[in-house]
Amino acid sequence: MKRFGIIIGALVLLVAGYYGYTAYMAGQAEPTPEAAVVVEVGPEMIWASGTLLPARWASLGFEAGGRLGELRVEEGQEVAAGELLALVDAPDLEHGVAQARAALALAQAQLAQVKAGARPGEIAAAEAQVQSAEAALAGAQAAVSTAQANLEAAQAAAPSAEAAQAALAAAEAELARLLAGPRQEAIAVAEAQVQQAATELAFAQSQFDRLSWVGGEAAEQVRHQRDAAAAAHNTAQAQLNLAQAQATKEEIAIAEAAVATARAQLAQAKGGDEATEAQVTSAEAGVEAAQAQVANAEAGVAQAKAQLDLLRAGATPEEIAVAQAQVDQAQAALAQAEGALDKARLHARFAGTVGQVWVREGELVAPGRPVIILGDLSHLRVETTDLRETDVAKVAVGQTVEVTFDALPGEVWQGTVTRIAPMSTVEQGSTNYTAIVELERVDPRLRWGMTAFVNIEVGR
Repeated sequence: MKRFGIIIGALVLLVAGYYGYTAYMAGQAEPTPEAAVVVEVGPEMIWASGTLLPARWASLGFEAGGRLGELRVEEGQEVAAGELLALVDAPDLEHGVAQARAALALAQAQLAQVKAGARPGEIAAAEAQVQSAEAALAGAQAAVSTAQANLEAAQAAAPSAEAAQAALAAAEAELARLLAGPRQEAIAVAEAQVQQAATELAFAQSQFDRLSWVGGEAAEQVRHQRDAAAAAHNTAQAQLNLAQAQATKEEIAIAEAAVATARAQLAQAKGGDEATEAQVTSAEAGVEAAQAQVANAEAGVAQAKAQLDLLRAGATPEEIAVAQAQVDQAQAALAQAEGALDKARLHARFAGTVGQVWVREGELVAPGRPVIILGDLSHLRVETTDLRETDVAKVAVGQTVEVTFDALPGEVWQGTVTRIAPMSTVEQGSTNYTAIVELERVDPRLRWGMTAFVNIEVGR
């Protein structure tokens, strides 16, 4: 502005001197014929001051407030797009992300398990369960046959003392035989149960080994399944030991009932028909107990076969859909947790240079408060600050201008007006418009924020 005033003052003095000299000479010279005077009007110059700014710059702030835990940049440092500039301490948010990732890993593992179907070990365990149930059914059916035979014998037996004595001896001999040693059928059933329990224990152990690292509720669940399988295996082994050591309770009960029946027959033979009726009643009770045992064994066989068929068929589409939905839900929860944590992280939105840093580590920052200014210094341009409303109508986009800088006196840069603001700004009572001037060249000596002067020649 000072230089422009000096130029205007010089022009005023020059014009005044010219007209004074002309008037003086006109009084001294002889009159001459009047001639036409042509006044040429030169181009008008408009000037405005401005500031050198990056074409792209931004004031960055956190979306979530807190204590600044780490500041990774300093003023003048160049950063890449997406680079982490600073972060707020947020241990709760970090823990939430870790939990969401663990939940997603568990859901994905469960989905893979459902899609993979039953393992050979699981199918083998189910087949062993079927065999065990069938063996138990065979034992129950044999017990029914024995009970029915005892009933028929009781009903047909004559109340003879000698016959009753013989029957009692036979029943006692049978009971003694059962008490003396185990039956092979019972041992086979117990061995099948031990094999099944061992297979289930191996599967539960493999599940624990595969998922225990996840931790939390999932790890606790597979741990509980493994412990339950171990307890079942110990129980089956105990039952096998018991079967190998003695006969089943049902067989002993039937034999004891036969002994009681024989004793009743003997008593009948000695004392009357009342003992015979008791013998028949006891035999009938033995038959009913054996038949109930058969019904239970048949139900066990049906259940074991249904479980085997289910394993062989694999997972249903509905089961897979449920597992997939759990994975989708876990992924959404992880995305939400990561989004919350990202609000406590400040990233560069574009590649540029850090112009200014307004915070230090350990300070509290509020959401939305600017903490770092970032600008792309590869593209600098001038933005005018005081282009008056009386001059803006004379300026057009595409017009060439001259730009000078206080920091580099004597040097002139050529530029072009690329945009004129559609709305004015009011500063200190003056209505101004912002014009954007792109420079034809950018000197490395030019820096963000330098004061510029724009000379615009109009009127041509």
